[in-house]
Amino acid sequence: MGKRMSLKGMREMKNKKLVLLVAIGSALGIQLQGCATSALDKKVDAEVAQEDVKTHAELRTESGQLIESTPGLTADQRVKLVALRDATRADLDSLYSQSLKLRAVLIKDLITTNYNEDEVELIKKRIKDNENKRLTVTFNAVEQANKILGRDAQSHRKLVEDFWGGRASRE
Repeated sequence: MGKRMSLKGMREMKNKKLVLLVAIGSALGIQLQGCATSALDKKVDAEVAQEDVKTHAELRTESGQLIESTPGLTADQRVKLVALRDATRADLDSLYSQSLKLRAVLIKDLITTNYNEDEVELIKKRIKDNENKRLTVTFNAVEQANKILGRDAQSHRKLVEDFWGGRASRE
């Protein structure tokens, strides 16, 4: 029985070592991922800091120039990207207009003498829903742009990033 216990003890020790190795490996993986994420965050932060697009008109102009000047795009891809940009912009403009109206009503409700907390909460919910729709429209456009670009999406990554890269929600 003493042998069995020592074998059992050895197995437990092996299992503990294995668990420790897995834990250390996971910790290293998380650390390495954190470093990569940090480097990517810094890269994106630097790119955002360099951007000087301030208005919808500037974004339209820049995206049009990118679509026309990016090498390797077919005529069909250019047409589809322009159509996607225009449709997305129209959807975003409509949602932005609705957001402005909701915010105007919210301000009026906040300063009225007949303050209604339920109404204010409903308006806040609608504003939040509207902003979520704006994000959904933007992210769907990114997916559609990737489909239009096909396998070339990776080689045209800069175009996609510049084209949609979070600017669609700018005011």
